[in-house]
This record gives sequence, C-alpha cells and structure tokens, in this order.
Amino acid sequence: MALKKHFADLPVDVYKPLLVRDLVFGTRLPCDVFVRENGIMKRLFNRGMIYCPYAEKILTQKSVREIYYQERKKTVVEQYVAGERQEEKINIDPAVFRAYASERERYFQVERTLLIEGSDVGFCLYLLADLQYRLLLEASEKEPARIDTAVLSVPGEILIRQDDVRLYNEYLQSIRTMRHLPQEESTKVEALLVKESSKLVIKEILDDPRSGEMVKQVGNEIEQIVDLIFRKNTVLFDMLELQKYDYFTYTHSVDVAVMSVALGRAMNMDRDKLEKLGMGAMLHDIGKSVIDHDIVCKQGGLNNTEYLQIKKHVLEGVRLLRDQKDFPEESMPAVLQHHERLTGRGYPLGLSGEVVSLFGRITSIVDCYDALTTERPYKHAFTPYYSLSIMVKEKKDYDCDILTEFVEMLGNVH
Repeated sequence: MALKKHFADLPVDVYKPLLVRDLVFGTRLPCDVFVRENGIMKRLFNRGMIYCPYAEKILTQKSVREIYYQERKKTVVEQYVAGERQEEKINIDPAVFRAYASERERYFQVERTLLIEGSDVGFCLYLLADLQYRLLLEASEKEPARIDTAVLSVPGEILIRQDDVRLYNEYLQSIRTMRHLPQEESTKVEALLVKESSKLVIKEILDDPRSGEMVKQVGNEIEQIVDLIFRKNTVLFDMLELQKYDYFTYTHSVDVAVMSVALGRAMNMDRDKLEKLGMGAMLHDIGKSVIDHDIVCKQGGLNNTEYLQIKKHVLEGVRLLRDQKDFPEESMPAVLQHHERLTGRGYPLGLSGEVVSLFGRITSIVDCYDALTTERPYKHAFTPYYSLSIMVKEKKDYDCDILTEFVEMLGNVH
C-alpha cells in the first residue's frame, strides 16, 4: 500500500506567457495564473476567480506586466483572449444549495491522503462536488471495500456519514499500526493522523459545546501538535491541505491552530505559551455552534441583521469557555480578539493598537489567511500568494512584524 501523492512541482518549461493587459475586468479567469518570482513559478490567481481592479493593483504594485499559464491550457486561454468569457455571476440553484446546506451536518470531511490505496474500509465514502453528495465507494462493516486509484483520483471533498465516525476512527487506528511505511511517509502520516483526530474532537465540541471532557481533549491534541512542530520544522507542510474544496468550521479551526502554533514557534515562543496559544486558536470559532446554522452556511453575503448575528460568535465563544476549568484564561484572547484589527476596525470590542494582545494579533492573521484560501460554494478560493498580497496591502490592520514572519514561514510551505 502506498500513500497517494499530492505534491508535484511543475517544470518551468510547461508555462506560457500572457500579458496582464489581456486580462479583462469582471471576467472569470479560465485557468490558474502564475507569476515568476526569483526564477520560481508561483500560483497567483486560481481558475474561476473574477479579475477585478484590486487584483490589477496587486500586479501593478509588484511591477508585473507578464503572467503565465500552463501550456496545456493554451486553448482555453486563446478563447478567453478572443472574447469567449464567462459571466461574472456564480449561478447556484437556491433549492440545490438548501439541500446541500441541510445535509452538511450529517457528514464528516475526511483527509483524502489518509485513504491509502489498497486498504479496506468498512464504511461508505461520499463525494461532495458541485454542491451534490454522491456515493463514491459503497462499503459496510460486514462487507468492506478496497480503496483504489479510481476512488482517489476523483476531485472534490471526500466525506463519510457522521454515523460512521466510530468505524473511521478504527480505520485511523489501523494506520497507526503500520510499520512498513518509509520514514518520510511515516512522519507525514503521523502528522495527518493528529490533525484528523483534532478535527473529530472539534466536530464533537461544535455538536456539544458545553462538553468539558472534549475541551480537555483539545489540550491533548494541542500537545501532540506542539510535539510534532518541535520535532520537525516542515510538519506544517504535512498538515496543511493545498486545496480545500469547501469550508468546514472544524477543519478551519484545526488549520488555524496548526498555523498559529507554527507561527508562534517561528517567533521563538516557549512550549507552555505555544500550548496556550494553540488551545485558544483551536477553539476560536466555538461560538459558531450557537449561531443559526442557516446564517453560518448562507449562500453569498450577509445582510446587516445576519452580519450582526454572526459577529456574536466571538462573545458566545467566550461565554462558553468561561465555564470550562480545562480552558486556560491565558488562551482567551485568541478567542476574543481573532476579529480585532490594529486600526480599530474589527469586532467585537473595536480594540486598536497595543490593546490587542499577542495571541489576538497572531490568530487574526491566521484566521483571515485560512478564510481567504478556502473554497466556498459562492466564492472561489484565493491562492496563498494572492491572499498574502491582500493582507500585506491591508498591513495597518495587522502587526507588521508578525505578518512578515507569517509570510516568511509560508514561503517555505507553498
């Protein structure tokens, strides 16, 4: 059995140039767009992103006049330049979206890399693509099925039914017992198993936010994350997904925790401080568990009333965690301040400048970055490169030194 490979560097000669002036405002980009920086190709815009004046301003600031696309996309690029372009609006059937949103809580998003080719599973796998849930692999505890290349090659989010979490946990335990994986793969598997375990814990907390036992378990998960980051500098690369096809609060929570701890490590925090930062970052969105599900999962932008409701998740999170004896008080700023901005334009308290704590400064950066780089049904994800460019342009909102450290850290990952 071998892990499915997800990461491959494309050689420079597969790229073709395109002048920036050939991009048209309000149109969807027909393919991924790259820039050359220090001789390395970096993905700047994702396919399907709307090209807007703000994106042009980023290119202008970087003095970019020529961009690149993969040669195999030559035909669609030529069609785009010739005027055959998609309209700006993303058309989603409201009935389809409602069905998708109502079913979300019945599924759990699993880490595709841990679905090892040749292994047997005793639970069904489902695919989430184009807002549709469909059976990908039929299996049961009595009649297991084997994972093959066909299953792993289908793009989209792979899910299991919430009722099958116990069986999925048993499958993860079986992976832990493998002894024949190469060292490099073994380390990566260990990191992903910790991440997957953390996702399961956070999902359970979001379902039952007053569970003190699960909050205690978060501490155990954070200890393992800190262990891994101390042991291997590149573990962040192992734990972060290059592409997330949909937004799940529990996955977002774990990603924010992993990146926050890694950033704190890069800033030379001691272990105790890292664990407290990780606790707050892992539970920063727990307040969303008591916000109307329809608002949290709403298609498109929120109206003023809905926006006021979603903003309440911060103080609701603080309220829920105040009563948890296993949640350190020192971790609370990560929960309370992850939407604050140094300019005072954030919420819920409109804090500014030095009043925003170190944990608040770190989680505000990481939370924003992860949100920008995650796909939504109504919005294409931004690339890491473009997301960081946006944040650097808005740098007055963030601690410049921490943002610089974050950019440098991710430069070694993406």
